[in-house]
Amino acid sequence: MCSRPVARAGGFTLIEVLAALVLALAALGLAVSAGQALLRFAQEARGEQAGLAAGQAKMEEILSLMPAHREEGYDVVEAAGVEVTRTWRIRPVPELPGLDRIEVSSRWDVPALRVLVLVAVTP
Repeated sequence: MCSRPVARAGGFTLIEVLAALVLALAALGLAVSAGQALLRFAQEARGEQAGLAAGQAKMEEILSLMPAHREEGYDVVEAAGVEVTRTWRIRPVPELPGLDRIEVSSRWDVPALRVLVLVAVTP
């Protein structure tokens, strides 16, 4: 009697299907993690852009004033949908008579608390 090889029916084995399913779930998990990281980076970039823009605007405003009209203070503004608290100080530079140090701090909390300080020395 002649033994014939058993023909394999088309399709996949259970092990192959389970391995493919595990790989697909792992790839999906990586894609979700990458998407969350990109979203977090975009939020951080938006917050930093807003904080920098608000700080620069205040610094330019102060520098445009005559020295006698410059005053310290703080305010809260919204820039690019982010609430930014700005604080500014004006101090004379003891080593350089006639010059003032202007310091503008911007603080925001999107997605986490951040502080940016801009400094200028001007007559």
